[in-house]
Amino acid sequence: MSKTIMLNSVLAMLLLAHVSCVGFDFGHEEVIVDQLLHDDIIKVESLSCELERQGKIVKTKRDLFFVSFKHGLKAVFKPLNKNSICAEVAAYKASQAMRFAFVPPTVIRKIHDKIGSLQLFVYTNLDPMVSGSFEYALEHADPDELANLKIFYYVFGQWSNGPRNILINSKNGRVQFIAIDNEAIWHKKYWHYGDNAFIQRRWKDIHVPKTDVETFPYDNYCTIKKPTPAVIKEKLGPVVPSNYVHWFCELDPFNYAYYKGSLWVQLKGNAPCFAYTTHFPQETIAKLKQIDKSMLDHIFFHAKGADFLTQEFLDSILDRRNQVLACYESKKVN
Repeated sequence: MSKTIMLNSVLAMLLLAHVSCVGFDFGHEEVIVDQLLHDDIIKVESLSCELERQGKIVKTKRDLFFVSFKHGLKAVFKPLNKNSICAEVAAYKASQAMRFAFVPPTVIRKIHDKIGSLQLFVYTNLDPMVSGSFEYALEHADPDELANLKIFYYVFGQWSNGPRNILINSKNGRVQFIAIDNEAIWHKKYWHYGDNAFIQRRWKDIHVPKTDVETFPYDNYCTIKKPTPAVIKEKLGPVVPSNYVHWFCELDPFNYAYYKGSLWVQLKGNAPCFAYTTHFPQETIAKLKQIDKSMLDHIFFHAKGADFLTQEFLDSILDRRNQVLACYESKKVN
């Protein structure tokens, strides 16, 4: 083993110990990224099996994998579609650019002839899916860190948030949030700060009524209360795929609207939005003002060629950034 590889392995182990206590060290994170990209893989197994061994509640039915590396790192491998893979990596780069220690190092790698996102696995001692754990974390979190997480989610479009897509560490009186499963960033959405997002949902043969509105109908939507398969088929049409029917039935209630030839669904209906805060750390406001085309080009550089990466998508990030800054300015004046 060369001295460089040995040194990087030692540094990686030290960083993992550091992560479990206080979050990521941006000064040496590139060591972990290098290991994820190049270290030899010694074992690949089902992520569900590993989570069950740890006594965690398994919250996904997808084929995700737990990867063990020669020099000690563990990671989660997701062989998803290109948009989802690129979104996972972009979330890490966005977190890094904003100096938020939320998203673990994430890269794109080919494993067993499958290309996917590969994210550092972080061991945690609180399971947010256990009753009361998520509420405990929100109550005991540092106000600045919690606000930063909510702002990060909103600005970069992570509408699928909450206990299912987060890890929690609690140590020495400090609560640490680790934001995982960020693939939803790429989905098309319309989102007002303080509300839940309307997400585009399309499938083959969907019937979309013609509308004459020029802007998104935030104030002109329909609501389905107590959704059942029969109600969904009646309201949204008989061609709704079975997986969507199941998904819609878990939303009680949910709002929907038609716009630009698509169905747009507002998850959680009128429930309070998690990606919203009126607490604005000054350092975060300064970072938001630094977001520009150059920063976004860096964050999404690896996603060139992905379907979702359009100028409209990048403009929507800047628009959400501007909404947060406008809210900050209004609170400051008042």
